[in-house]
Amino acid sequence: GGLYVLDRASGTIDVLDPDGALRLSFGGFGDGPRLESPVDLFVTPGRVHVLDIGRSGDKIKTYDKSGGYVATTAVEAGVSPRRFLDDDRYLAVRSGTDVLNRPAHELLQILSLTRKTASTLAKFPAEDKLILQAMVPMGRFVLLEDDIDVFPRLVVHSDGDRVYLGRSDGY
Repeated sequence: GGLYVLDRASGTIDVLDPDGALRLSFGGFGDGPRLESPVDLFVTPGRVHVLDIGRSGDKIKTYDKSGGYVATTAVEAGVSPRRFLDDDRYLAVRSGTDVLNRPAHELLQILSLTRKTASTLAKFPAEDKLILQAMVPMGRFVLLEDDIDVFPRLVVHSDGDRVYLGRSDGY
């Protein structure tokens, strides 16, 4: 019934009706439920989740569909959320905390906002680096290099009970 759009410049989530008219706006920059440096938006049947990076570490801030703040969940260092499966569980890539601290393998995992559990779905060699990230004073910096032959991007999609994993330079 609506389109959720993340405006990174203002830190707001705008909700548009099917005709494109602004129905609701929430979030914004600030403390607590407000956003510091939003980078990605995930919409599930009952919730809106925003990956917010910044000085205080990566967090997923969760709102209800009306813009009411629900919770903030810290994201572990080296974890990059990719897609939500439902209101609680999400697919993420676990890699090193920075470009100099990489494990031999990276993991595609299902993580939970409320439970400290992780299920590993896939493991791939770190030399086929799909994510290049570095810690900087303002938080985590994720490099989206234009040369996808050098730095291919991870593509994660889910459909029902199936998860599709690919790279931007080949499938």
